Amino acid sequence: MLSAKQRQELQGLAFIGADFELAALSGGTVNQNYCLRCGSGRYFLKLFCQGGGDRQDRQRQYALQQQIAGFGMAPTPLYLSVAGDFMLEAWLDLEDLASSALDIQGKLHCLAQRLAAIHALPIQCADLPLVDDWQHYIKVGSIQTPALLDDVAQASQLWLALPKPVFSHHDLSFAHVCLTPARICLDWEYAAMSTPAYDLASSILAQGLNDAQSRVLCDEYARICALSVELLWQEIQQMLPIARLTNQLWHLAQGTLSS
Repeated sequence: MLSAKQRQELQGLAFIGADFELAALSGGTVNQNYCLRCGSGRYFLKLFCQGGGDRQDRQRQYALQQQIAGFGMAPTPLYLSVAGDFMLEAWLDLEDLASSALDIQGKLHCLAQRLAAIHALPIQCADLPLVDDWQHYIKVGSIQTPALLDDVAQASQLWLALPKPVFSHHDLSFAHVCLTPARICLDWEYAAMSTPAYDLASSILAQGLNDAQSRVLCDEYARICALSVELLWQEIQQMLPIARLTNQLWHLAQGTLSS
């Protein structure tokens, strides 16, 4: 829940005021999400985890989401706290892909379309700092397993050598794709410049897709973007171990913080 200091900061906002109510929302894995109700209406409040497992620049994230919202693909951010520990967004009545009545084929096609739309956004920002993230997770999680550290060393060379030509989401599961409002996607915390194959691999892991489903996603994305299906599939296979490594290190770091 909010601290007294956070409540006081919210109450000092002219569009919130002294009287507001919070209702917890489901869906947050690490962060806590709330519906904030006050005299001026409803707002989405995200309370960021303060455990230190991530090393997010919240000011950068806020400014980046403003850009994405300008293209109609993210909720509009309204306020970032002074400490960067919570953010207010415009409230949207959402229908996400996870809860839709579409069959799995339809959902995968929609996911591919949304990934392609994100990759087409004319946004330029910093590259996804995977190598720095891995080193942070290793430090926080006190990871000393030789085989895992060898994997990081090899993956670091591969990642640093890759071009990062497209703006990417890096956590686009069905639950983060909205059918209503159209084009909206959620949870842009890991957005950065990247390679399309890595963003696809991240979605495959985030959604827990099997090989057959992953191939449907790959084939549809390749069709939309006029790419070689086989070449893209090979690139995804190359990126999946890197995405798995990222997830493994992240979970080890989070496990250390929560123990």
